[in-house]
Amino acid sequence: MDGGTKYGIYENDDGQQIPVAMPYLSGPDLCGLSTLFGLPVNYTWRGTNLSRWMYLDNLLDYCIKNNKCSDLLLHMFSIDRFKSILSRKSPQDIEKIYKYIVDEIYKNIN
Repeated sequence: MDGGTKYGIYENDDGQQIPVAMPYLSGPDLCGLSTLFGLPVNYTWRGTNLSRWMYLDNLLDYCIKNNKCSDLLLHMFSIDRFKSILSRKSPQDIEKIYKYIVDEIYKNIN
């Protein structure tokens, strides 16, 4: 869910290929997300940082223990999170592509 896994390709009506994946979250992005949900984490440019999946794993554990998992998933799967993937598309295409991507990700992570 950190954007590191591709689940296929969506080919738009105009032939453009769009990767089926969660938006990429860098280490600093994941630290910001953790802090947003109540788990303060700092990313340092020097020193030892966790891997991206470890940041996300820690956040998921925290959210499960604090009954915030649904809120986290709603936030991560929000259409706003997919802006970079869906930019320059018509409103109809945005909805269709977003639905396809999310459905494919759900199938693959369940």
